[in-house]
Amino acid sequence: MMFDRSDIERVREMTNLAALIGEHIALTPKGREHVGLCPFHDDKNPSFSVVTDKGNHFYICNSCGAAGDCFRFVQEFLRKDFSEAIEFLADRVGLQLQRGSGKPDPERDQRARRRTLLKEATAAALDFFQNSLEAPEGKDAREVIQKRCIRPDMVERFQLGAAPAGWDNLRKSLLARHIDERVLIAAGLLKKRNEGDGSYDAFRNRLIFPIHDDTGHPIAFGARAIAADDEPKYLNSSEHDIFHKGQTLYGLHLARPAIAKAKKAIVTEGYTDVMACHAAGVEHVVGTLGTALTDDHVRKLARLCDQIILVFDGDEAGQRAAERAVRTVFKHPVDVGICVLPEGQDPDDMLKSDAGKLEFEHAIDHAEDSLDFLLARFRQRIDESQGISGQQRLLEQFIESLRTLGLEEVDGLRKSMLINRISELMRVPSQEIERLLRRQRGPVAANSSEQPERASTAPAIGARHVAERELLAVILYRTEAVADAGIDPSQLLDSSRFIDPIHQALAMTLSDLLQANPPTMQAILGRLDDESHRETASRLFFIGERLANAEYENNQEHPIARATRALDDCIHEDLRQQETAQWRNRDESDDRTAADLIQKIGSRRRPSAILRTGNTD
Repeated sequence: MMFDRSDIERVREMTNLAALIGEHIALTPKGREHVGLCPFHDDKNPSFSVVTDKGNHFYICNSCGAAGDCFRFVQEFLRKDFSEAIEFLADRVGLQLQRGSGKPDPERDQRARRRTLLKEATAAALDFFQNSLEAPEGKDAREVIQKRCIRPDMVERFQLGAAPAGWDNLRKSLLARHIDERVLIAAGLLKKRNEGDGSYDAFRNRLIFPIHDDTGHPIAFGARAIAADDEPKYLNSSEHDIFHKGQTLYGLHLARPAIAKAKKAIVTEGYTDVMACHAAGVEHVVGTLGTALTDDHVRKLARLCDQIILVFDGDEAGQRAAERAVRTVFKHPVDVGICVLPEGQDPDDMLKSDAGKLEFEHAIDHAEDSLDFLLARFRQRIDESQGISGQQRLLEQFIESLRTLGLEEVDGLRKSMLINRISELMRVPSQEIERLLRRQRGPVAANSSEQPERASTAPAIGARHVAERELLAVILYRTEAVADAGIDPSQLLDSSRFIDPIHQALAMTLSDLLQANPPTMQAILGRLDDESHRETASRLFFIGERLANAEYENNQEHPIARATRALDDCIHEDLRQQETAQWRNRDESDDRTAADLIQKIGSRRRPSAILRTGNTD
């Protein structure tokens, strides 16, 4: 999704980076920085710095090298993609984003307006449901909460509410707040009457479980029946522009920090299961919304953690649900475990017992690897099959299902182990298993020798490397000084003047950004996609600060002028040595004479003349 560049910069400028990061880790002010334990590695001593000085807002860890701006922090810590990070931060600072090229787009504006109205309607409905829970009409819902042993702090944390038993309580309340009835219908809060005009409440006499998006805003509701004869037992809001069940996980906005910390996500099947886990202190738990686990669900969790544990009831229906879930997650780059609880138990039931937390954690710790689970289910079918022909068909069907699910893309060692296990189980040569896997496989990829050779990234050493580093450092610290000195950045930062690949990348980025207004560090970091480039730039900023302050204190020349001349001297010396070596190794047929070469070297004009004359003539 494309966003207007000016809006992205406004989001960056409006975001208080220290406040943003401070919501997730403890930061202590230290001069112009804030320091704390790094959230990206197991930090024992504070090595994480957040710089908020002179318009430069960025972070760097002096231990693991993590570095970036507000967008990068949201991407790396909250595990959102760039578009999600922009929307998250824009919403946080109250900025309405423009998507696309920035040109007028009535259809796009209409969609954005519709989403805004849906968000406003859902937020108003949540307010109504929460107030109703505390009012006399919420008595029956409060009794259900008490009967289900849902603690008051969980009621508050998950923002539970109540829908009164009448047909139009919500309708009257929200229409009185001047919310359009059509919006309420679109949001799934009201339903049109089958006969005649008008509408009525979609949720009546139910305990309400708000469903939030990843940023914590309400987007829909789940509703549990209070009366025993009211069917269905659970209802969800109908899907609309801002709510899609297949893209939403219950409680993710609350579980995200714990999932990122544990590097593990536990997925259950119900609202009360999620709340019971959180109440027991197991907070890296989310739930599906009455649907099977989807690719979008797994994709979100895979950005947050390394392992997903799927929890299912122990009956046959739970076993089949587990098998379907494994087939969904098989193709994603995340380890998946299956935890099948004892038959008749769910997490909510288990955690209510005295030793419930220990039993639940033990079950999670002993979750079965998803591939092992599939093999066990397959083994059960084989044992129940009759005759060789039946076993052959089952084997072919099983291998075909694994192939279509992406077994060919599984790590080579793991795939070999799986093939060997199937081979042992079926007493079929592994070569035959591999033949079944290769069946209907697409064209073989080109030989790796035909692929372009990766460019060498070995850093240059010695004086040239130091000179490159120090020039970039003082420019990063004082970007405005380039324009003040009347220097052409395309000449000063010509990539051919740098031999270190990372320095070349930084030079090209700086040269591009300096064509306009002097960029801030967060703008520079925002243009650097490579983590090593961001880390280098962040470290160089501090080196530039030290160099600039030292030279100004000693009344020395402008730091950029000194650094440029130092690099020019290194470049000149390198060229002199190269040409001298070339002359020594010349063929007798070479027309050049020693005198010609000496004259060429001696008359070569150093690039630092740009600083003195303002041109390259």
